[in-house]
Amino acid sequence: MDFAPPATDGPRRQRVEAAPGCKIFVGNLSWSATNDTLHETFKAFGDILDCIVLRDRLNGRSRGFGFVTFDNTESAQKAIETWNGNELIGRPINVNLAQGPN
Repeated sequence: MDFAPPATDGPRRQRVEAAPGCKIFVGNLSWSATNDTLHETFKAFGDILDCIVLRDRLNGRSRGFGFVTFDNTESAQKAIETWNGNELIGRPINVNLAQGPN
């Protein structure tokens, strides 16, 4: 049995507080998507404060969704309008404003 630690995209991140409307949810991600994938995909829309693909704590595998936090609502809205329903790494992704606590 292999007890190697799960793969990560770097050190554990501090939670970034975002103004309302600045954080987007990105769902239906490919299992191969990383934090860098999200950053490279969404950086064209504005300054990114944080981006993360959520991973299973036990095996390190992507949970298929992530979040991107922009520094303003206009960037978040442009990203949603451009990417919602479009393909990223061969899968149509869902991009919406994040719900719940920022």
